[in-house]
This record gives sequence, C-alpha cells and structure tokens, in this order.
Amino acid sequence: MPSGQKEEYIKWLYDLEFGKMSIPRPDMVIFLDVPTNVSARMRAEREAKIHTTADIHERDNDYLAKCRTSALATGLKNGWNIIPCVTDGEMRSIEDIHEDIYRLAKELISRKKLAA
Repeated sequence: MPSGQKEEYIKWLYDLEFGKMSIPRPDMVIFLDVPTNVSARMRAEREAKIHTTADIHERDNDYLAKCRTSALATGLKNGWNIIPCVTDGEMRSIEDIHEDIYRLAKELISRKKLAA
C-alpha cells in the first residue's frame, strides 16, 4: 500500500475506533520487535518440537517481513514504545524483556500520578 494511502487508512481507523466507536485511546502502546529471521527460526524449532505446522501467514516470511516493516513505521510515526527483543541474533531473556516493559509501565504510572 502506498504511503499516502496507509496514512489515510490509519486516520480512518483511528477515527472509527476512538471517535465513532468511543473505544478508549491507549495510554501506551508497546511493540515487542522480533526480526523476521529470528521468528522464523523459532517457529521452525517449535514445529519440530511439538509437531505442528505454521499457518498460512506464518509460513510466508516475505509477508511477515512486510508486516514488521509496516508495524515499525507505524509505531515510529505514532509514538509507540518499541522494545527490541533480540540482541546479536538471539532472543533476549523473558526477564530482560519484562524489565523493559515494567520500566515503561512504572514511568507511565508516575506521570499519571504527577498529573492527578
């Protein structure tokens, strides 16, 4: 989708959700970023371990890469908190990622308390 169309779609979507449908705006969006090659490797390991197969979307690495690129661009444009979940080609530990999420949540709570 061309950039201008994507921006128009996002405006329309935000108006639909937060305007017309009155869905509350999130206080924060956290995007857990995993490069496509790492998620593909993890998917293959999971499939081998528990004898499952990927769904139609998971199988298409090009599609997943485009989704990631789109999500990162949208996140940067809309002020999302993007947490890199991979360091040197390997997933960070759950505890490490948790600490990043927890820090962001504590900061948000502190800002809310100061504003009250």
